[in-house]
Amino acid sequence: MSEWTRAARELADDLLRRHESRFSAEGADAAEVVADLRSHLELEVARQGLSVVTEEDVWRILGTLDPGLLSPPPPRDPEAGKEPPLAQEISAPAEVVLPTLLGGFARLLLFLGAVVLPVITLLFEVNTHALASEFLDPVPTSLHVVLIALVPLTAALALVRLNRGSGPVPAWMRWMVSFSIGVSGLYALFLLPLLPFAVVAILFLGLGFIPLGPLLSWISLLVISRRLRRLDVAAGIQRRHLWAGWVVAGFLVAGLAAPQFLTRLWSRDAVAGSEEQRGSAVRLLRRFGSDSLLLQNAYGKAGRSAGDWFGMRSITPEEAQVLYFRVTGRAFNEVRPPLSSVRGSGRAVLEEFDWDSSLGGEAVGGRLSGLSLASSRLDGMAHAADGWGYTEWTFEFRNDHEWQQREARAVLQLPPGGVVSRVTLWVNGEEREAAFAGRSQARKAYQEVAVVQRRDPILVTTAGPDRVLMQCFPVPQKGGLMRVRLGITAPLEPVSMDRVTYLWPRIAEANFAIREDLRHHAWLEIPDGSAQPSEGWNRDADRTQTLHATVSHTEFSGRLGPRMLGRAVASPAGSWVKDDRGSEPAWFRRTLEPSPVQPPGRIALVLEGGLKGEETREAVRKAFAASPGSGRFAVWFVRDGAQRWPSESMLGSRSEVAAALAGWHEPFNGGHDPLPALEAAWDWAAAEPGGTVLWFHRALPVHFETTAGLRQRLERSGLASVRIIDMDVQAGPDRITSDLPETPARRTLARTATLDLDLLRLLDQLDGSAPALRWVTTRTTSDPGAPGSASRHVIRLWARGEAASLAAARKVSEAIELAARWQLVTPVSGAVVLETRQQFAQNGLEPVDPVSAPGVVPEPEAWMLMVVGTAALLWQARRRNRTDQSQAGKGEGASR
Repeated sequence: MSEWTRAARELADDLLRRHESRFSAEGADAAEVVADLRSHLELEVARQGLSVVTEEDVWRILGTLDPGLLSPPPPRDPEAGKEPPLAQEISAPAEVVLPTLLGGFARLLLFLGAVVLPVITLLFEVNTHALASEFLDPVPTSLHVVLIALVPLTAALALVRLNRGSGPVPAWMRWMVSFSIGVSGLYALFLLPLLPFAVVAILFLGLGFIPLGPLLSWISLLVISRRLRRLDVAAGIQRRHLWAGWVVAGFLVAGLAAPQFLTRLWSRDAVAGSEEQRGSAVRLLRRFGSDSLLLQNAYGKAGRSAGDWFGMRSITPEEAQVLYFRVTGRAFNEVRPPLSSVRGSGRAVLEEFDWDSSLGGEAVGGRLSGLSLASSRLDGMAHAADGWGYTEWTFEFRNDHEWQQREARAVLQLPPGGVVSRVTLWVNGEEREAAFAGRSQARKAYQEVAVVQRRDPILVTTAGPDRVLMQCFPVPQKGGLMRVRLGITAPLEPVSMDRVTYLWPRIAEANFAIREDLRHHAWLEIPDGSAQPSEGWNRDADRTQTLHATVSHTEFSGRLGPRMLGRAVASPAGSWVKDDRGSEPAWFRRTLEPSPVQPPGRIALVLEGGLKGEETREAVRKAFAASPGSGRFAVWFVRDGAQRWPSESMLGSRSEVAAALAGWHEPFNGGHDPLPALEAAWDWAAAEPGGTVLWFHRALPVHFETTAGLRQRLERSGLASVRIIDMDVQAGPDRITSDLPETPARRTLARTATLDLDLLRLLDQLDGSAPALRWVTTRTTSDPGAPGSASRHVIRLWARGEAASLAAARKVSEAIELAARWQLVTPVSGAVVLETRQQFAQNGLEPVDPVSAPGVVPEPEAWMLMVVGTAALLWQARRRNRTDQSQAGKGEGASR
């Protein structure tokens, strides 16, 4: 029982009585408030265990319950205005007044630490991903944003409640404060390794407060919780089990962080684990992993993780790129980088910086921010009688980055048997032709000018069979443009003796964005044939042998597909063209002839089991079910290895193959290594002469295991043994075929229609029920005496194959000389455009004479070139003579 001094009792009564008018002015029942304050005063005295209550105790306790009691009260009424204020009658002790004055500043600090700083931290991270770029992402999903936003919201509500000064705290608020303490405490622990750096970073624009935010918020919430507890105690309420809010917060944060943590754990096992662990980890990643985190890893933007504290191995970007394809079935550079990277200090801290690690290299690399394809124009010409087509594809690249120059890179898929025969770059509005030289010489010159001098070159080299890598630098920043053009000579695909197909090139892989509203402008001329316009194509009334269309990029593979052309059957003599560039004259003729019929052998089907593989399986099943036929067939599905279906059984008819394909019910997801299935299918087909492997696949954007085994089979076996026919389902990156040699044992099937129709036509040719056709080039050194009406594109197609044969026979220098003479990009040669004549000379290169370059207009004959050249020389001589006479006249007049 506490004993009150008389002065303490009178002080308490006087303070409460003097402020009755204030309570009434605030709309409360003054008597009830006074009684409530008396009750709280008695309870606090009892709680503190005071044996004697003095005046100082009354000042201290009432100042805590209601600081307003220490201020002079307003007059009770106008008549009472003469009464002296309480402050003049009684002076509060200094040790009581000072804490009261500091209370407002303390509340301000709590507001800044628990409300303002967490809000700023959250907004900064959501908009910049500063921590995510160098650390584990604290807000990977919208649920994380909501969870963190609850912390300052709860703190603000609690501070409002504290300002009321009395009364019990609602139960939901006590739980929310406890929950928020758990959330902020976990994030403070999460960012604990950054605290030493944060203290230093405070000096730089205050950025160090960002990782300090959770810690300061946690401390502020603990203070707020303690003050709320005092209100409950004063109201006689005992709080219990509030630690449960901490536990709930821990489970919730851990549950939201689990996908990232497990993705990192499984990624490590998928790369560095045993064979069984790798397979299990990839399957888990497909079902439960975070594709976004894998993409960040592939771009090198995932930052650090908690596992790094304990020495846990993180996967490299190259390993992540392979893993991203295995899990999702897509190339990582099909998708834009998911995060912006924030580095530096001062005003530059908000600048976006993407380091292009593939600059000047032989890989396309990831998407670059700001770089896009601004325009696309395709001008084509087809000569149906001689079986060649020529396409000039003009690209215009745009770079919207604020300060970084960009290198545009793309892999183009050419029609089967195609070759790049012209490369042009616009420099200061002028067209510059390329120099064709050895592959290493051309690349060395490009790297010297592009990477070292950072000037304006373009380089084109092969990137596998029927593929080329185009790279040009620099595309200027701030909306700068760069314009290039590639000329592609390719054979027409024969369908019958009177029908051929013109095929367009495709973009297989790129490091630039292609907007959905981009329009491709296509124009095709057929001087010696005919073509009926289809949907989306137009024909001018006065130009019946010309077709043109404008299509969006999404329609590029559809409406800008193969064009079926009518062909007048050429006479057996054919048309000849003279080669006047070699050491001795030669004449060439290109004719269409039936292929030799070979006895059919075993046919092995290798089908992808990854993303969109079901569409491929259905098209193949439809082709095999379309017509009867017998044979010896086997099917392999590429799915985490080689899976033969049905197991170990040989199928004897097309209908059995269709039934087996319909019975495959495994899920089609992710991306898979095709090499085990290709090698197993090859070995099975090689058991009998004339075997064939039909390989159906989509994009293969990464290297898996080494291709040494498959390369050895292709190089060491003859054509009569086994051949692989590449049934490319869709244009896309292909790292497997880029490593394979160009041999007669491997070829790509030209896609002239839907997959099922192309496959049905091929099956009929393989079993001899339909004729197979091929283009044959005849070369003679004797003048045939026939009119020379054919095009030099006939010689270019011959030179492409001859250069490959010379290279295979290890006559590399001869292959380079032939390719340079006919201006071709082959596996041993490349094309490069430099900015100035001096740069060409310094690298031992000579650019192509524009007169000798092919074009979409018919090439002039040699005598016409001589006439035009002579006329140009005479015109220049006459003009120079007039200039000399004019200057002489002016000099004579001046002397006079």
